[in-house]
Amino acid sequence: MNEHLNNSVILPAWLDHIIFNELGAVYNPDHFKFSYNLDHTKNDILVYLGTYFPRSYAEAYIIMCDLLANETVRSVYAAKNSISILDLGCGTGGEIIGAICAFADILGSDRTFKVVAIDGNQNAIDMFEHMRFKVENIRGLSIKSDICPFPIENAEDMALLGDVIEERYDIILSFKAVNEFIQRKRFPQNAYKHFCEILAPFLAKKGFLVMLDVTTKNDVSGLYYPVMMNNGVNDFLRDNTAFTTLLPIPCFLKNSECNELCYMQQRFYVSHSSRVCDLSKVSYRVIGFKDFISTLHLIRQEPDVSYVVNANGDVCCKYFSGGKKKNGFKINS
Repeated sequence: MNEHLNNSVILPAWLDHIIFNELGAVYNPDHFKFSYNLDHTKNDILVYLGTYFPRSYAEAYIIMCDLLANETVRSVYAAKNSISILDLGCGTGGEIIGAICAFADILGSDRTFKVVAIDGNQNAIDMFEHMRFKVENIRGLSIKSDICPFPIENAEDMALLGDVIEERYDIILSFKAVNEFIQRKRFPQNAYKHFCEILAPFLAKKGFLVMLDVTTKNDVSGLYYPVMMNNGVNDFLRDNTAFTTLLPIPCFLKNSECNELCYMQQRFYVSHSSRVCDLSKVSYRVIGFKDFISTLHLIRQEPDVSYVVNANGDVCCKYFSGGKKKNGFKINS
């Protein structure tokens, strides 16, 4: 199993070899170039694979390991013969592979993973399918994939997803996709709320929707993406009371009460043959059906506790002012 103390992961040697030796991927961060990914060429995809795939792998791996470290969550998923995953805006699939490896490391490989991967870039989808085949064979896993090259340019395209998505999923992922639509003013309302409205109905009754995005500022609105995410997700939850937040913890405890313009940031580190401790700064929310979340008994408000929601300076949620600091993104801390 990968070590992920302090949100740090070392890319498995076999995966590192595939990415950098077999495929010739290149580590070359370029936030501006890769802020919009529908038009990238095969050479661009190799740079994306060497730079951003490992980060997404680490983020998803750690988040899933944290969830599965809880006995109740682990028992729910250990009882499943198959685990279904939907990823909207999958790119090369780093988060899908990270999630699958977390499940396999903790629960074993004796189950089938059913994946629906949606992205508008055919080159990225093709790379994910290549990676899926490699992981399936090297790890001895059963991964059944439904690859959907589905460009989304506006809200009308999003509404057509119901023709592609046909069931309920245990895990729904949206990693660093929503900001691309916001940059290009593709949605008339808060895009995070819109994504939740589209995706949440396809969530299994005991599933998790993980919405993760970058922490930079939007040039059009002047707002940071974590602020926009929290506003959108909170609005969705107020309008859809069947759902609630699991993480971060303060969002679970305050839920619909919160109207703060809150900037959250979690930091992940991944090491591989081209970079040691590559830093990824993101914000994320994990939501699910309230009936399921409320039965987990994972989180209770504790006296004298403050919850850190911004790793940059250990900034705590303003609603809690206790002397003992806990990571607001960790249900088992």
